[in-house]
Amino acid sequence: LDSGHKANEDMSLAKTAKAMDLQGLMRGRVLDLFRRMCRQVPRMVQLYEIPYTAHDMRHIIALMFKKNAHVRDPRLIDLLISKGEMEMEETLMQWKQRPHVMAMLQLDGKALEAGG
Repeated sequence: LDSGHKANEDMSLAKTAKAMDLQGLMRGRVLDLFRRMCRQVPRMVQLYEIPYTAHDMRHIIALMFKKNAHVRDPRLIDLLISKGEMEMEETLMQWKQRPHVMAMLQLDGKALEAGG
């Protein structure tokens, strides 16, 4: 009986450790995407003649990320990271028109105005 309980406890600890490691990995990937997007802000502002300062743009990007801060499912996080990378690539490759970019920013720009 005692060795069976010990085995279950070891499995539980292993699963917990693996889940924590996966969460750390996902967090790192999210932060990497956020940093890469923030580095591209000056280029986006120039390409699309966006009427926001670089500081305001970074704030809007942060709000977009914070909207999904509650997500814990690694598969969903991976999907959101992929979607963010596609959005960034499409924007930087100028596959979007200015109205598309402005509409995306206006959705979060309302939060910018309300937040300060």
